Formats: sequence, structure tokens, C-alpha cells
Amino acid sequence: MTTDHKEPKTAGGDDWPSNRIKPCGDIMLRVAGRRFRCECGANVFHHPEGQPDVYQCNGCHRSYEAADE
Repeated sequence: MTTDHKEPKTAGGDDWPSNRIKPCGDIMLRVAGRRFRCECGANVFHHPEGQPDVYQCNGCHRSYEAADE
């Protein structure tokens, strides 16, 4: 997994690296094929600015870090 992160220069993101997922704002996570919920019960997350490997709950702001296997 790459750790460099840059924002697309155009609205369509034409120059976005092909090995990165484009940021889309809100994210619903699946873990082992099942929908993941935060301890507060929320199931929508986002990446805090400049932290593409961290998922932060939109409900209580608890942070979860992506793990490499």
C-alpha cells in the first residue's frame, strides 16, 4: 500500500494515480464481508484530512487505523 496522498488537480481527477482509491467523502466500511459499525452505532466514516489510512466515525469521531495484512 502506498502512503503518499495527493488531491486531484481537476474535478474529474484525471491525474489521480491508478493505484489509489479516489477520496469520496463519506465511507461505509465492510470487514470480513460484513458492514462495520462504530461502538456508538454509526456506520459512516471519513478520512481525516491528510490521513488516508485512518477512518474517523462521523457520529462520535472515534478513529480507526487501516491495518496491512
